[in-house]
Amino acid sequence: MGIDLPEVVAEVLEVDVADVQPDANLVKDLHMDSVLAIDITTALEKHYKVQVPDDQMDKLTSARALATCVEGLIAKASLHAHLGALRARTPARPH
Repeated sequence: MGIDLPEVVAEVLEVDVADVQPDANLVKDLHMDSVLAIDITTALEKHYKVQVPDDQMDKLTSARALATCVEGLIAKASLHAHLGALRARTPARPH
């Protein structure tokens, strides 16, 4: 899992970080409701500087699912930044 993800989730859900196990169900095991789901998403977006798509929210049912989603978003953002830097350094071709 991401290095700080369990801590972020534990803080929002007000549980012990040891309870945030990779496969713990956030709703059934850690009592996350829809408001807390939004709070977790917001906290992760701020912490990792990513934007979690709304259509992904229902799929984020465990800490492992959250970590996979955030890691994918970070990788995508990094790739976009890298490609943008390459484009900025590449001279424009005449048409």
